[in-house]
Amino acid sequence: MDLRDFLDEIDRQTGEGLTVHVICDNLSAHKAPVGHKRLLADPRFQLHFTPTYSSWINQIERWLRAGTTLLRAWATGRREAEHSARSRPT
Repeated sequence: MDLRDFLDEIDRQTGEGLTVHVICDNLSAHKAPVGHKRLLADPRFQLHFTPTYSSWINQIERWLRAGTTLLRAWATGRREAEHSARSRPT
């Protein structure tokens, strides 16, 4: 999937009136004229580029992974508690 197709898919799945923030690395494909034409056609898309040779995106990936891990742990604990409650004799 190229950038234009990706943005079209996001556009279809995102509610009207919402601004879409897209974080891109500095890959030249993300700066291609086709992508820019698509973005100019719909100003609700806001592109943010990571600085060249930057590692801050790695920190964001760590935060997202930590949040996912916490959410899974919470969901697992909740399921176990519900199972225990159902297993107790009444």
